[in-house]
Amino acid sequence: MKKLLVCLFALCALTFTSCNPEPINYADDFVGEYAASISAAWVCASTAIDGDLIDGLLCKIEKTYDNNVVLKMYQGNALVCAINGYCDQSGLYLKDFEFKYVYTQYTQDYGDSKMSFDLKLGGTKVNGNSNLSWTSAIVSGSASVMIENVTIDAGSVVGSTTFSLTKI
Repeated sequence: MKKLLVCLFALCALTFTSCNPEPINYADDFVGEYAASISAAWVCASTAIDGDLIDGLLCKIEKTYDNNVVLKMYQGNALVCAINGYCDQSGLYLKDFEFKYVYTQYTQDYGDSKMSFDLKLGGTKVNGNSNLSWTSAIVSGSASVMIENVTIDAGSVVGSTTFSLTKI
């Protein structure tokens, strides 16, 4: 009888310890569509570039697996950037990501001239879930200017980029 009782207690202990609770889906708090805007605080070749870059973007945050997400920002049908991240009880964490921006300006002397920025932005923590805002520092960046189909190196870019999202 004693052996049967010991076996029964061992079986109960094994049953209770083998149950795993369902994982919490923190990513569900962030998944959805957002209206987004991007502004810059950059310095390129001692020239300050400060202010709104792109407004009226559509940002889609999608869950990829577990609590991992990808943020995709679109201007019309064109993908502006994609950012990988993950979520936990403290919020949303974004990884380093690539951001390319092209500014086109028409001048009478040269026609269309384009200034291209090729940036790697640092990851960061984002709080909130209906209004998201964060600033990513430039880890590395370069710029070039294209005038009359000739590309000229414009030097390195330093500073930060701010993203603002509002859930729609």
